[in-house]
Amino acid sequence: MPIPMRGSGVLLPILTMVSPAAAGTVSGSVVDRAGAGIAGAEIRFHPADEIGGPGPAAAVAGSDGSFSLEVPSAGPWNLWASASGYLDGRAGPVSCSDTGPTATVVVRLFHAGTGSMLGTVKDPDGAPIEGVRVEISQASFALGTPRTRTTDAEGRYAFEKLTVGQVSFRFELGGSQTVSPVEGTGASQVKKGEDLVRDVVFARPDRAIEGRALREDGSPLAGGKVVVLLRPTFEERYVFRGGETRTDETGRFRRENLVPGSYRVFVSAPSPVPGGPERFVGDLEGIRPGGAPVEFRVSSPLPVLVTGKILNLDNGQPLPGSKVRFEVEGAEPIADVSDVDGKFAFGARLSASHPNILRVEHRTRGTDERWLDPNEVRPDGSYPEIQFTVTRQRLDGESR
Repeated sequence: MPIPMRGSGVLLPILTMVSPAAAGTVSGSVVDRAGAGIAGAEIRFHPADEIGGPGPAAAVAGSDGSFSLEVPSAGPWNLWASASGYLDGRAGPVSCSDTGPTATVVVRLFHAGTGSMLGTVKDPDGAPIEGVRVEISQASFALGTPRTRTTDAEGRYAFEKLTVGQVSFRFELGGSQTVSPVEGTGASQVKKGEDLVRDVVFARPDRAIEGRALREDGSPLAGGKVVVLLRPTFEERYVFRGGETRTDETGRFRRENLVPGSYRVFVSAPSPVPGGPERFVGDLEGIRPGGAPVEFRVSSPLPVLVTGKILNLDNGQPLPGSKVRFEVEGAEPIADVSDVDGKFAFGARLSASHPNILRVEHRTRGTDERWLDPNEVRPDGSYPEIQFTVTRQRLDGESR
């Protein structure tokens, strides 16, 4: 009986069991539609009663497509076979016991053809970038098992013999527990006998924001937390999320490994009580790395950190690029834009006597409005995170 393969739109036949499974060993062959063995085909197990794709390869077929391997446990197991240029094929379920004859299976794969993906990664000045990690996956090959390359000194990468069909890709430069990576993702189609060329432009994370944080009386704010967030422009095809650092005993700070752009800098003071929450004390906007040192001074009354996230209900994904405005009785509004994760953040002083209006404009999808209550501000100076949701079926101006 044929089964539909995910992402392929093609019905593939399940193999026929030649002899009953029993002894904990399975052998057989991987062949094409003409019956010829497929050399180097990868064999994988996956529990038959679990949802998801198979894991790492358990065996590789020989030059004639044959294989023999131990079954992990009694089962039942599905047996998957994969080979470049072919759509994945499944056999099973295979069940084994402590005694009995060996199971023998034949897996037939359908040939789809191969293509390649290649390109270069450069900075905005056109210089190649070495060491960018490129990861790809295809649902038609091992159900999406990732494959990786790293760009060479000329910024080049290449994946040969990719199975025809959709390929998802991800580029990453840098990234660690202390350094935010520069990332880019996407998907495209691999065509038979053709090169899929994807050239990428990344900004190098080689700049820094530095400055000094002072308390209201002019004394240094030592041990404060400084968070820098890149404000989105959506002109670049990459993502960078910023990072954080701490002020020293003189109140000075320096955050390195930043890409060019406009940042918002958030400052929190250490708690006067050991183990207590840090208190948000303010932010600076429009800060560019590589410029003159910035100076932040705590002022009173202390502001409130307003954060939130905007989601698209139609697909469950974040909605970037939404305009966020905070207004209090005719005062100059505070503005922000949701980033690639749908998040926004800014410091604001809430009024106890006038409405604190937070408006979000979802481009062509209407607006939302919330009134913020000063009584809900937490001890750390933050307002409970706000979530906005949007759907195409929603009427403009209808609030949630």
